[in-house]
Amino acid sequence: MYSFYMRYCKKTPNKTVFTEGMNRIGRIYIPHQLKNRLGIVDEILVQLDTDKKYLPPGGYITSLKINKEYDACVRFSENLNELGEIGYVYVRREVLDALGVDNQLAMRIVPYDITRQKEGALIETAG
Repeated sequence: MYSFYMRYCKKTPNKTVFTEGMNRIGRIYIPHQLKNRLGIVDEILVQLDTDKKYLPPGGYITSLKINKEYDACVRFSENLNELGEIGYVYVRREVLDALGVDNQLAMRIVPYDITRQKEGALIETAG
């Protein structure tokens, strides 16, 4: 499992945008309602693994499938049986190779409290 610390970037009318400093994963667009339900303020922790069973419980957990491949990265979209709150996620090929991902990816999003150096409040939103 790999974890990525992401910071607030900007707000759109419907979503809040978070970015990762080294661009190993692309911007994550989180709907305002989900952001409020999870208790997210300015920072999130995004965890990626090959299957949902390897991720700790809590937060927003979803499974993704390959949508489109590019030279440097792969675009994933949420599976049809998921809530579909996030939509697309771009992941660099180096991360996918290190994880050993074929065509499925699991993702967990939780709030991150930098002052306590640990994850924030958790709410299970996906099955």
